[in-house]
Amino acid sequence: MVEPRTVKTLLALLISMTSGALLLWMMSGDPLPPGEIAAVVVAPQPPVLDAKLLDTDAPMLPSRWRHIVIHSSPSVESDIARRCHFVVVESSNGTAVHASALWKRQAAGLGVAGQPASFNAETISVCLIGDFSKVAPGPEQYKALVALTQLLQGAPLNINHSHVYLRCELDGSDAPGLAFPVESFTKQLIP
Repeated sequence: MVEPRTVKTLLALLISMTSGALLLWMMSGDPLPPGEIAAVVVAPQPPVLDAKLLDTDAPMLPSRWRHIVIHSSPSVESDIARRCHFVVVESSNGTAVHASALWKRQAAGLGVAGQPASFNAETISVCLIGDFSKVAPGPEQYKALVALTQLLQGAPLNINHSHVYLRCELDGSDAPGLAFPVESFTKQLIP
């Protein structure tokens, strides 16, 4: 026979888990499917990057940086990667995010063809290393890109989500690639 204390514990656990799931669902704003209890899936949070990544040698002028553009390149050695402020690379040693000398000097980075010079001068360029035409970035590289973008959006730069672009949105190219998870990335930007 099952002891009453065990039944009470299991019942309390079931109630608290159901309440927690419903609370998470209500906070998400997603509609509940009719006649069903929705399964709540909590997406893993992006890694927290050290704010020292934003350190510069020249004085930072937060009001200068108004946009972020995500580029891609198959190689760290490419001209595109060398002209970006930040590079997100995945290798056999793991995923790394590097600030370039351009960022450290607070110099203009890679511009986008067809955009005014003033737009390009106010844009932080981020390069995701890899070919994402058929395969999306790996989970760790993607999480690092999201974390970097959120870090750049925060204080002291305060870049609004409406000023974060994929290069393809500005020049008609396919960068960062047709397999890049655009909708997921957009949802994770800081509003």
